Amino acid sequence: WLHPLGWDVQVSTHLPEALEGATYVVHQIRYGGLEGRADGETVSARFDVPADETLGPAALQSAIRSMPALRETAECIVECCPDAWTLNLTNPLSIMTAVMIEAGVRHCVGLCELPETTAAAVAGLLGVEPARLQWDYAGLNHRGFLYHIEVDGRPALPRLLDVLAKRSLLGAPVRDVELLQAVPLKYFALVRAPSRTAPRAHAVRELRDTVLQELTARPDVFPPSLRKRNCDWYEKAVVPVLSALASDDEQTHVVNLATSGGLVTEARARISRRRMDRLTPLPPPPAVQEWIEVFTAHERAFLDAARSPSTVNIREVLRRDPLVPADRVDALTAALQECRVT
Repeated sequence: WLHPLGWDVQVSTHLPEALEGATYVVHQIRYGGLEGRADGETVSARFDVPADETLGPAALQSAIRSMPALRETAECIVECCPDAWTLNLTNPLSIMTAVMIEAGVRHCVGLCELPETTAAAVAGLLGVEPARLQWDYAGLNHRGFLYHIEVDGRPALPRLLDVLAKRSLLGAPVRDVELLQAVPLKYFALVRAPSRTAPRAHAVRELRDTVLQELTARPDVFPPSLRKRNCDWYEKAVVPVLSALASDDEQTHVVNLATSGGLVTEARARISRRRMDRLTPLPPPPAVQEWIEVFTAHERAFLDAARSPSTVNIREVLRRDPLVPADRVDALTAALQECRVT
């Protein structure tokens, strides 16, 4: 598919060989495979909490399980292509990005398409082109908010609230948007009403097996079943950021960047081949700031547990996780410790 475009495609299953001299690295390894994801979903289901690989107990289990192999990958990047830009897509996104940076990967950012797809949805509801929409942003690991929303420099939230009175926006009802004075990403619905979510590992595994069968039968044809897998993160995040990093002209995108203390947060940034600079947004509305403080406290505890998965640290993550009811913290701590040992 790429040869007609002038690309020379080489494939290797040996990580150092694949990384040697790379300019860009797209990191999206699912450590532990779909079997590991299924384990996290199983533990979450036992306690009737959301089972998602980037949030909640399943994300914590995934991060702890992944640490040794993730650090090996980071060390290989440092050795083979120390100046490369590494674009991380592996979940839990902010934690994995933070650990890679701690391990010495100098140019590492996390990518998520949700801020851009949410902005596009807002523009669609308002009946304007996305380019006419201006907005500030604050968030951590799939828990973000678009605020100070304007169209052509004029406040757009009152009009958006009128439209939302008859519908929701990616799971955000009008009451939440009005209370926050902002539009949350879709995962905020889980935070507002934590509940068991449908497992995904088995369905993704079945789809993977079907796609591999189609490729084996017709390696020269795009596998039809792959269209069933939503891969918006390529179009909405990976390709735009790669394009910006290869350009002299600055572009603005939302990326996960390191902050003081080792935390990684989401922010809009100006990006070009010369630099990547975090933009300073206007202060978020009070209700958004309150949630950011909750998420930040949880994120700090999560990072501590990823570094050192002791019983105390695991319990602190769960205690600060808005997805976990207080009466399930101790039992979940024991369950995650058991998974870590086995």
